[in-house]
Amino acid sequence: MRPKMRLEADRRRGFSLAEVLAALVIFSIAIIGLVQGMGSSSAIQADILHQARALLLAENALEEIRASNALELGTTSGHFTGADSDFEWESTVARTDTEGLLEVTVVISGQGAREVRLITFMRKRDEEAIP
Repeated sequence: MRPKMRLEADRRRGFSLAEVLAALVIFSIAIIGLVQGMGSSSAIQADILHQARALLLAENALEEIRASNALELGTTSGHFTGADSDFEWESTVARTDTEGLLEVTVVISGQGAREVRLITFMRKRDEEAIP
């Protein structure tokens, strides 16, 4: 009687090969989904960082225009240098219906990114009033 009981106990221990293979397939599918999700979130994060950098450059360009009082009607453009060499800028100064008020638009574009456009209104400072 003892050998028969021992045989039944041995059969109940562990997993069958089919169960192990099924678990591996399920685990592999889950890992593939996880890796793909991480890859797409990395791409989204890179796009967000690129957009944030472009916005910062646009804000800086507007402040440079404001500080230099360079409010000549027309469009100017150029490329950034150094770490920001991926970006191009364009600024446009146009008249508005209000006397003395100008519309200033700065557009920053970069490789593979959406453009950032900032629009503000400025008055040209009176040069004689500045000491």
